[in-house]
Amino acid sequence: MFEELARDKTSGATAVTRRAAEILSEALIDSRAGDPGEFWTELQTACRELIAAQREMAPLVNLAGKALSITERLVLSGVGAETLKRAVALELSTFVSEMDDGVESLAREGAAALPPCSSIATLSASECVVAVLEGAVRSGRTLSVTAAESRPALEGVAQAERLRALGVTVDVVADDALPGLIAGVDLVLVGADRVSQEEFTGKTGVHAAATAASDAGVPFVAVATEERLISAALAPRAEDGSDTDSLFEPVPLGRVTGILTGAGLLTPEETAARISKKPVPPSLLRVLFDRTPPTGL
Repeated sequence: MFEELARDKTSGATAVTRRAAEILSEALIDSRAGDPGEFWTELQTACRELIAAQREMAPLVNLAGKALSITERLVLSGVGAETLKRAVALELSTFVSEMDDGVESLAREGAAALPPCSSIATLSASECVVAVLEGAVRSGRTLSVTAAESRPALEGVAQAERLRALGVTVDVVADDALPGLIAGVDLVLVGADRVSQEEFTGKTGVHAAATAASDAGVPFVAVATEERLISAALAPRAEDGSDTDSLFEPVPLGRVTGILTGAGLLTPEETAARISKKPVPPSLLRVLFDRTPPTGL
């Protein structure tokens, strides 16, 4: 069902999540499940496949968690399968709307909280980074960006074109050249696909960029909307057999100046405290880590 998402190696987490919600919603609305128990089993299977498509992207995990949580509550309250289908579709739509609102908040509050800078280094493609820089430009800042091309798919080149359209001066460089150029910029700004209490995960190259920033004393900021914040309890395990290691890299929060959100710039400690308050749905834990076939409630 989610093969298209698994093949997508260039889109950012925001775009992937929008498409995932659309695919899942259509599949569940078209489901032939005739009773709540059957629908519940079908949803668990679909959520496992969804998360496996891009295991490191926290918004997909949180999207599945929302669908599972509302379904579990409604099944236990005795509603029928058709009501369940409509309720889950609405929950998925609401999730996407809130995610889009979060991106818009980055263009306002996030941009306002961006540390003083005129030159920025970045890599890969991130709708969240674009939103922050768009907001900064609208507020009157003049910015220049050094962007890694992000081989093999060259999503950094596409990101550069989006930034140029905003009036940002962009210099595209080879991936292996970026770390050596970081000492000459004011700030490193990257998108985060997942942020836990311990680390954030981004596309390949973020670890080298974070190390170079630390060595040069350059602030390093990761950008994230709320659905990218996720408990470390939901992190992928080694036995998951994920093949995404070549696409994503973790960076300890201790190497990060802050996480830029719609609520402003959070320190690593503030980020960890915020995530620790987020509930972890038991139904999501079962889908992630229980290897037995899904069953009804």
